[in-house]
Amino acid sequence: MPKRIVIRDRVTLKEIRTLTGKTQEEFAAYVEIPYTTYRRKEKGSKINASELSRISVITGVPMDKIIF
Repeated sequence: MPKRIVIRDRVTLKEIRTLTGKTQEEFAAYVEIPYTTYRRKEKGSKINASELSRISVITGVPMDKIIF
């Protein structure tokens, strides 16, 4: 299991992905979101609550720390 990411300030999806060392495609698979959907979210498309929750739970980054 990957180690949890410790975040002190708010971060973007791209910053979270970069901290994991994954490509967009790898990160999308990691958080169980289709690649094209994830790519749009990283570029600023709205993110729904279930996607945000999934990313938060899997990465360990609290939802209130994720900028989208």
